[in-house]
Amino acid sequence: MPLTYRKPGTSNELTLIRVAIQSQIMSLFSDVGRKVEKTKQALTDGKQEEYVCVSCEELVDEDYEYCPHCGEETVEPVT
Repeated sequence: MPLTYRKPGTSNELTLIRVAIQSQIMSLFSDVGRKVEKTKQALTDGKQEEYVCVSCEELVDEDYEYCPHCGEETVEPVT
C-alpha cells in the first residue's frame, strides 16, 4: 500500500496530529531514559567498588587481604 498525503480538513485535526506526534516522541524519550537508567544501575549495582586485584585485575568492594577471585595477596585501592 503506497503512502499518501491527505491535507487535514480542520485546525482541530492538525492539533490532534501534533499532539499524537508529540506523545510518540515523548514516549520514545521516556523509554530510552528508563533503559539507560536500568543499564546504569545494573553496571554500578548501587555500590562503588574501590579496590582492585593487581594480579587478576578484578574489582572488589572491600580491602581484602587476599583476592576473592584468584586468591593472590595483591588487592590495592583504586587510584
